[in-house]
Amino acid sequence: SVLTQDTMARLRKHMRASDLVGMLSEGEIGLLLHGTPVTQASLVASRVREIMQESDAVVGSIGVAVGFASRSPGDHKPGSILRDARDAVSAV
Repeated sequence: SVLTQDTMARLRKHMRASDLVGMLSEGEIGLLLHGTPVTQASLVASRVREIMQESDAVVGSIGVAVGFASRSPGDHKPGSILRDARDAVSAV
């Protein structure tokens, strides 16, 4: 898998302490960027692409698909944000 532990550690190194980075499935990561507007999340996505392309584990080229989802304060539907983000990737 392209997403080695080293690659994940590099991603975590570039995130804020309040952000969460984790493997969702093989070849799929999730970032939870608490309190981040979509415009800032877009910049983070660009940096994630750079990190993935710089990874020693990558031979050739890779694709990075990004889906954004946001929640308002008080919106407590735990599974819906991930589903919305995956739907946004599918819509691209």
